[in-house]
Amino acid sequence: MKRILVVLITLVFGVTGVFAQNYFGAPPGISLPAQAFTKDPIFQQLQITESDSSTELSVVTFTSFDLVVFSYFDSSYFYVYNHKGVVIDSVFLNRDETHTFVTGEGLYLVRGNHRFSLLVGDPVTNYVQGYFAVDAYGRPLSTHINTYFPRIYTGEERLIIFAYEDSTIFRVVTADSFERAKGLLNRGEHHEIDPVDLQNQFVFIRSNKPVSVLTYADQGYHVPAANGTFKGKLFYGYSAFLSGWTNSIIVIAYSDSTRIVVRNSITFDTLAVDTLNTGELFKYYVTAPLYWEVQASRPVTVMNAPYAYYNGAYYHMVRHIDSTGTGVGNLFFCPVMAGARLAIFSHENDNVVTVVNEFNKDTLGVYELNRGGVAIAWPPYALLRVTGTKKLSAISWLGDMNGTFGADFAPLYFYTGKELPDIAVYDDRLQFQAVDSVMSPGNTVELKAWVYNVGLEVAENIQVQFFDGPPEIDKPLTSPITIPVLKPGDSVLVQAQGVIPERPEYHWIYVQTELVAGDERSYSNNVARHPLIPNNDLNGTLAVRWSAPPIIRFENGQPDIQQFELEVEITNNSYLDISPISLKLVLPSGWTNVDSLPDLVTFGLLSGETTKYRWKIQVDSLPESNHAYYFSLDLDGYYWESKTVNGIVHVGQVTSVPDGDFSNTITRFELLPAYPNPFNPETVIPIRVPERERVVLEVYNILGQRVATLLNRELPRGEYRFRFRADQLGSGIYFIHMRAGSFRDIRKIILMK
Repeated sequence: MKRILVVLITLVFGVTGVFAQNYFGAPPGISLPAQAFTKDPIFQQLQITESDSSTELSVVTFTSFDLVVFSYFDSSYFYVYNHKGVVIDSVFLNRDETHTFVTGEGLYLVRGNHRFSLLVGDPVTNYVQGYFAVDAYGRPLSTHINTYFPRIYTGEERLIIFAYEDSTIFRVVTADSFERAKGLLNRGEHHEIDPVDLQNQFVFIRSNKPVSVLTYADQGYHVPAANGTFKGKLFYGYSAFLSGWTNSIIVIAYSDSTRIVVRNSITFDTLAVDTLNTGELFKYYVTAPLYWEVQASRPVTVMNAPYAYYNGAYYHMVRHIDSTGTGVGNLFFCPVMAGARLAIFSHENDNVVTVVNEFNKDTLGVYELNRGGVAIAWPPYALLRVTGTKKLSAISWLGDMNGTFGADFAPLYFYTGKELPDIAVYDDRLQFQAVDSVMSPGNTVELKAWVYNVGLEVAENIQVQFFDGPPEIDKPLTSPITIPVLKPGDSVLVQAQGVIPERPEYHWIYVQTELVAGDERSYSNNVARHPLIPNNDLNGTLAVRWSAPPIIRFENGQPDIQQFELEVEITNNSYLDISPISLKLVLPSGWTNVDSLPDLVTFGLLSGETTKYRWKIQVDSLPESNHAYYFSLDLDGYYWESKTVNGIVHVGQVTSVPDGDFSNTITRFELLPAYPNPFNPETVIPIRVPERERVVLEVYNILGQRVATLLNRELPRGEYRFRFRADQLGSGIYFIHMRAGSFRDIRKIILMK
């Protein structure tokens, strides 16, 4: 790393006076010694040992005290490396589990086998801080967001949910499994949660449509835009006067002639109107709790930060946002305070970084950084333009050995050791609409899915296909649709038409993406699903989840699964104990309950409690429709809630007799012999799954190149068969790889054309 190419004006503070003995943005008694800040930039290079695994993801970040990891996938492992490249800690987590690494101030690399989100600063060690959460894809708007709420300082703290679409249903649960809030919001509305039951708790938010989540325990954060990034034309936010500290709404323009309007989002009163040019900043002081919105004629970024009112002496931390709205890019406008430090860290090699003071246009420094390199500067009170020739991120903070009393979610730039695309689809980006507005069997339905490239490389020839049920059961609703090119960071809307199946209220529509050739950075986000008709399984006082094989296949009138377990889980989401509750299992023709558990059970549930029931079901014959088994669960909570939850198990046909013993006892993961083998052009691959687990099933050629991904998602217990078609492949030997947790197995297949 070249330390400094040019330093025209060393990043020296314009403020050299003595600070007050008590700082703002921190509890009483927290202060810094009187000092003059006249330090040159400090450079540090993270020593990175690249992973041997192409499936591992790593993030370079900077923190002042804590690294809080939020896991979004089962069987996830994480390692933390210090700047010397030494592993200092590790942890194994499942979905929606968290871990706090107390690392101290420094530059770190976090490596894991699945995506994650990362909260930096000192959110757990200290308190008095504010931040909007992001999910494992770095999105501040999501249907699945995990965050942390620190301990209370003044009682004015709040957890706030913002909605961006009408009829948004949300639920908030803390790590102790208690539901803290739920409700329905329309576009532009918010829900405020008192902090008493939230402090020192990890918080999990679920919704049917994307929401944003603000932990407000002080200012110092960027605000999400309605487009799902941190840069846009419409923003909903909150500012207050916690502990008598003036808050400030700050708007930064990235285009000339940008008109902005600031309104009270409750009264709709106009608070301010202004026009900004590129690199200009607008500020509005807040001295009382205020819900507000910002509208702009061109994309801007918006903050609630101490920078506008205070020129220094305010404990805080801010993750800065760039022109892409992600916090990972090559053009940033960073408001910084006297006394603060600015860490600029590079995600790529040979990155020439330039820092300019927008107030007087002075160039403060030019550096060259490699991946994992950081420049820590002590700038003056200024609005800095930070540019790079490659991707970088920036975090600023003010604090000392006591901490920053500030935190923020880290910008996420997942690195795999090579530049790869990463094609993603999301449950909340699927939409269905009957062409004639009537969702009746046989009618035409318009299917829409947004497809994203969240990777680092251009993707070519992406196949997108809609299915009735999980893709592995092979019930396509449409033919494959090809996206010729998708650049990193871009998205495209894919539309198609399908035929509405019988009894549509039971059906879930899936969309799957696959690259025709080449690798992806991650295969965990290639499938999304949504009910064809919105259901209330998980909504309301009593949430219901069920699990059964997705498909039962018949050959010569005989099912491949003769018995299976139908599992039902009920959760009491209320603050009250509910009793009695009755649950009635209504089976279709062709199924018999052979369990000692009767079809009707009566029970009670304490507040926040979950119970499970399992019935052993015998498959006697084909269903009446020959297409699917439709069953239902009638739940009666008497005074509290009553509803019917629908379930479906698809029916298919087996064309060949499998090798191996297909008994009904599943005790271990198994990759069974494919049939036929040799094959042309299609073979069936049977597997057994003894417990719910994420399963990856891939096909490789003799050179070790992956030619197909048949499965990469969580499966419940059961026996499954996957069809592999090799129309586009040449004759030869191929290998089937199966992974599930710690299980690994490989089988050889031969394609003979």
